[in-house]
Amino acid sequence: MRLGPSVRGEVEVTVIMCSSLCPANRDTFSNPKVRLCLGSAARRHDWVSTNSAHQTTSPSFDQSFRLPLPAHPEPSERMLELEVRHDDSAVGESPLLGQLSLDLDTAEGFNGDWTRPVDKVFALS
Repeated sequence: MRLGPSVRGEVEVTVIMCSSLCPANRDTFSNPKVRLCLGSAARRHDWVSTNSAHQTTSPSFDQSFRLPLPAHPEPSERMLELEVRHDDSAVGESPLLGQLSLDLDTAEGFNGDWTRPVDKVFALS
């Protein structure tokens, strides 16, 4: 059985904010950004990212992204991956502050309905 939309389309994701992030540096702040992608680990080059917030542990972003979605997506293509990273170009790879993987067919609030907006707060791990 193939779930998800029957035609190619887009998933729109709006990153509103984060709260109470762990500080990533000695001055008790972070420079967080949120990266997200739709799909399997093989598509990790398709990450999109918010702008970085500066010196905060509770950033506001209010940025929207449209991620391409194939018709009848495979299970791995229905996974929305989000990472919150400390943006510090001096260290190369940005330290991970939290992450979230959502199966858009089964996650609470989605229930496999790809046609309606979902307004939900999710906790990072």
